[in-house]
Amino acid sequence: PPIGDWVRRNLDGLRAAWLAPDLMREAGVFSTTGVDRLVEEHRQRRRDRGNELWAIAVFHAWWAQDRQRRRQLREAA
Repeated sequence: PPIGDWVRRNLDGLRAAWLAPDLMREAGVFSTTGVDRLVEEHRQRRRDRGNELWAIAVFHAWWAQDRQRRRQLREAA
């Protein structure tokens, strides 16, 4: 599937930006161990985890943006 191929080609960038363990721990929604397993399964082509990894990355992108917006609102108050 196209999303799986795209995620595989860009996995290192996604990992650094939106699947980083520190970000995941701070958000507190996804298990870093579980995401590590998905990344490795996808990287090694054991299973296509592109959709799952993309969804987790998009969630963390949204979460980080919302966190920044909340900080700005607190600082403005």
